[in-house]
Amino acid sequence: MKRHPVLFRSICVVVLLCAACGLAACKKKAPAQSPVVTSEPAAPAPAVWPLTGLPAPNDAVIKRRPLSVKIENIKAARPQTGVNRADIVYETMVEGGITRFNCLYDSDIPDTVGPVRSARLSDLWVVPQYKGLFFYSGSNSEVNKGLKPRNMTKLGYDSATSLYHRISERSAPHNLYLSLSKAYDKAKATKIKTSGSAPNPGPVFGELSSDETTAAATTITIPFASLSQVSWTWDSAHGQYLRANDGAPAVDMATGKQLWATNVVVMWATYTTAHALDPAGNPTYDITLGGTGKAAIFRNGLRIDGTWKADKNTPPVITDAAGKVIPLEPGRTWFEVPKTGVNVTNK
Repeated sequence: MKRHPVLFRSICVVVLLCAACGLAACKKKAPAQSPVVTSEPAAPAPAVWPLTGLPAPNDAVIKRRPLSVKIENIKAARPQTGVNRADIVYETMVEGGITRFNCLYDSDIPDTVGPVRSARLSDLWVVPQYKGLFFYSGSNSEVNKGLKPRNMTKLGYDSATSLYHRISERSAPHNLYLSLSKAYDKAKATKIKTSGSAPNPGPVFGELSSDETTAAATTITIPFASLSQVSWTWDSAHGQYLRANDGAPAVDMATGKQLWATNVVVMWATYTTAHALDPAGNPTYDITLGGTGKAAIFRNGLRIDGTWKADKNTPPVITDAAGKVIPLEPGRTWFEVPKTGVNVTNK
């Protein structure tokens, strides 16, 4: 049979087109490419000192352990040296109607502080709560029994004598002072760890909530005992409370300036009589600084009431009636610890 050339070419074209369409149908459709979204890495949070909430130079320093020093507050010991350089101060009643300080130094380390005196049972709470290194001069048998298992005796006067010295201007035992600027080197030489892997625990700092219930507090009176009447007066020009002992301004010997605090926190605590007595035969106290209790924060010339909560490894956090944390103003803080029931007044 003779092929018709035009018809033959038409058939070939149709066959080729069908084949091409079949191949195209067999190919899988490539998925659509999602656009690549790039974002800038979040800036690291600025370093702040854990005990003040103020800016720190770097992340390394905020991991070093604070230095906790037991400082005397009897009249013969006043004015003390270096107290105004502490980030946090705890004031507790000891025996015979007097009080004593535990000063925590972290962001500002002075050369010398004192006068240094003996430890008390309350220090078994304060020092571990802040992971501090403890400096003190002696302790009774009951306190020492608690210090040893916690490895808190190696930097005391009896073990690290070279850190301490006596001044001739005062009589013993009110003349023992600590070379605090050498403390970290001494701790390292004693093979004591001076820093941790994370920032140390500290208070919560921040702005007050607008719905927080407050009252004016330009003066605060804390009657620890007949021999220890403490008062604070709000200095609005400098944003700080100024301290007085028994009606007289309390000053720091190193500068002559009045003792001050950005925050004054009153923590009412349970005092129980301990078994050991002081050399004069007065009972010492075991002060419970774990659990919960009534509290009042004084900041910015205001009073905010709440409840404190702490345990053996965590410093106090203070919450309001709704359970919301009441923050402190960034700066220096004094924790005043009177007995439960002591009437603290303000106006």
